[in-house]
Amino acid sequence: MPGNRHPYREQWFCGCEYFQHQLPCDPSSLTRWRKRLGPDGLETLLAATIQAGLESGAVRSSSLKRISVDTTVQPKAIT
Repeated sequence: MPGNRHPYREQWFCGCEYFQHQLPCDPSSLTRWRKRLGPDGLETLLAATIQAGLESGAVRSSSLKRISVDTTVQPKAIT
């Protein structure tokens, strides 16, 4: 692993039951998936996620005045 990464800790925080030596998926898979969905598909997915949060009680409508979505991963910021 490059840099100061701690793969055991990262996998534990992600809920893995056992340590995996290989990456869980090809790093470019998410990029290809987002391109296949396109902007409209991503908006639909975001709307469905918000609706599920409202229906389950995990999100309150007052929390939706501003929504920030960040799908980037910065390995150096993992503590």
